[in-house]
Formats: sequence, structure tokens, C-alpha cells
Amino acid sequence: MAELGLLFYGYDKESADVITMTYSADFGEEIEIYGAVESDNLQVQDILEYPEKSRFGNGENKFLMFLGFDNEQISRCLKTFPASEKRPIFCGLTEHNISWEVNHLMEHLIEEKREATKQK
Repeated sequence: MAELGLLFYGYDKESADVITMTYSADFGEEIEIYGAVESDNLQVQDILEYPEKSRFGNGENKFLMFLGFDNEQISRCLKTFPASEKRPIFCGLTEHNISWEVNHLMEHLIEEKREATKQK
């Protein structure tokens, strides 16, 4: 796996490539990409371990998981996200969510977003 990676959910391959190229140009390095569409019952670690299981496709719910990015890099990515693409829920890979099934992760992110929106 490259040092930096992105796990996409709810994006087709073309959109994932646009986002990845934006970040690759900004950081000057290759970024590995993975797709989690049609992988609802797979654990995140399975998709990362077996890239051939990656699937891309449009969906109403979208998330983008940063793999190997530090806080400064994530902050830059949030600022330079391509305006041509619908903004996802952003998250990072953790020791906890790596073993979650994709559908559980998506539900968790939606609930976190709902709670954060209520608190504003």
C-alpha cells in the first residue's frame, strides 16, 4: 500500500479519480484508492487488504476515509476538496473502525453528523 490512501463510499471511479488527482498534485505523491460500494458487509480491513474487492459507484450517502494522512494533510484536503464534487462525510482510519463493516461505519458517520448538526 502507498503511504497515503483514500477509501471512497458513494463515489463512482471518475469522481474518485478527480478527488485523488487533486490531492496527489497537492502533495506531490501517489495516493492509493479503494472503493467500498457494494461492500456493506465487508470489514474496512478486508477492503484495504484485498484491493481487488474495491468497488466504486454513486450513492446518496458518501464518505471519504483518509489513510495514512496526518492532521495537517487532512486539514489541507478539507480546504482543497474539488468544488465539482459533492462533499462527503470525512473520517480517518482508526484502530477501532478498521474492523467495522462498511454499513456499520456509514451508519456511525451519519449519526455523528446528525449529532454535530444538532449541537450547532
